[in-house]
This record gives sequence, C-alpha cells and structure tokens, in this order.
Amino acid sequence: NGTWSGTGVTDNGDGTASFDPSGLSGSQTVTYSYTDGNGCTASDTASINVIACNTSIEAVKTVAITNDVAPVGASLGDTVEYTITVTNTGNVTLDGVGIADTFEDANGNTLTFLTDPAFDAVNSDNVEGILEVGQVAVYTATYVIGQDAVNAGGFSNSVEVTADDPDDNQISDISDDGDDTDGNTEDDPTVTTITPDPELTVTKTTDGVITSAGAAGLIDDTIDYTI
Repeated sequence: NGTWSGTGVTDNGDGTASFDPSGLSGSQTVTYSYTDGNGCTASDTASINVIACNTSIEAVKTVAITNDVAPVGASLGDTVEYTITVTNTGNVTLDGVGIADTFEDANGNTLTFLTDPAFDAVNSDNVEGILEVGQVAVYTATYVIGQDAVNAGGFSNSVEVTADDPDDNQISDISDDGDDTDGNTEDDPTVTTITPDPELTVTKTTDGVITSAGAAGLIDDTIDYTI
C-alpha cells in the first residue's frame, strides 16, 4: 500500500484515506505516493474544491403609522404596523426559522400588540420556516398606541430571529431598524418617540343666576360659578 497526504487528509493505513474540509476553502491537493518491492516510486495528485459554508441571516424591522388620528404623528389611538423582513444572507439553506419579539415602552415596560407578529405568505418568497439562499420571509404586527406608551414618551420594538443550518447548528440575529443614518448600522431597536405635549384647559362660567334677598346686584348677593 501507498500513503495519502495533504491538508485535511488522514491516511487510514489500508490504502484508503479520509478528507476533512473543516476550516478549509478553495482548491486542496491530495497526493497518493507508492513504492513497489523494487524500490520504484510513483505518485499522483487530485484536487478537491472546498466551498466553505457561510451561515448568515439578517432581520430588519420597520414601523409605519397606518391610521393617524389627530394630532398628526405618533399619538394616542394611532395604529402602527411593524414589518419584519428576515433574509438568508448566507450560502446554505436554513430551516427552523422563528422569531421572538421584545416590545416595550420607553421605560422598559412590556406592551401588548393588537395583532402579534405573523408570517405574511403573500409578501414572502419562501415556505414558512425554511429559507433558501437569498430568500426573504416577511412578518407583520400591529399596535394601537395606548396612554402608557404616551406617558413613557414612546416605545421600542426588536426581534430576534433564529434558524438552523444543514448541520443543525443554530444561528441568530437581532433586528436592525432599517435606518443606517441614525448612527446605528446593525442590531438597533425600532424606536417610536412621542413628544410630550402636556396641556390643561380651565374654564369658568356662571349661569347668571343671582341669589339675593332683595334687588339683584347688591352687596351680599350670591352668584354661582362652574369651573
């Protein structure tokens, strides 16, 4: 028997060899060398092209007001819709794709969606739970702005997406808000700010009824006011 050699090559000692591509990429050379009983030697080589697995996934969450009640802009009673896009940015198929949402007001208190994040089959180009290379899964959720969120000055939402590669290794990503002009280019929550606008109106009226022991408009007359 001859011998096998090369990066990632294990000679099994019986004329066969094993090749482990872990940590390798590109063209790898495997050599088999043989010496016969007369001392004559010969060898041959073969090339194995190793394509490194790149497991990568990216989540982006954006928000838009879909029902803007007065005043204009984020305020009490507005309905907002979140759109979550999950993209397979690697070079292998991913399965077991799932999302976990964190939804809080600006003080860190948990908020409740009107409709929880759900898979949008119409706008997705994948089968739910599976992402081929380059495919995008879309999820949507809605929220009606409540007084707690207004009092806190706004609310924040982010999502963690997880998936399994072909070897069942789990990968994950925290969503970006889709706005790289804010100084954060990745893994930043989607924040909606509500500017405080405290206002108090006081009105004081009288019905014009004067209670008087004698003629109206004299000292000690009683007038009723409503505030």
